[in-house]
Amino acid sequence: RRLGLSIAEVERLAAWQADLLEALGAGTMPPLPPVDPQSEKSLQLRGVLDSVRLGGAQMLTLDLAPPGKAASSQVVQDELQALERDHRALIDFG
Repeated sequence: RRLGLSIAEVERLAAWQADLLEALGAGTMPPLPPVDPQSEKSLQLRGVLDSVRLGGAQMLTLDLAPPGKAASSQVVQDELQALERDHRALIDFG
């Protein structure tokens, strides 16, 4: 237990989030949340889950600098195109 929360409660929230995304993607009725989304407990659960996902980091930083010279090379462009094709194929596969 951490902050009065059990691992099972955090796992239920993580499973619910995955089920919610799946339902939204399929256009079906989303499942009911395991706790009231507006409750303090929900906030605590999300905080613990986020800390697990982020490895304990409290903040993500994004590098918004323009890509360097290497990013515009033909090798990088070819790899990006292959990655985008694979991504599209996975989406189409369902």
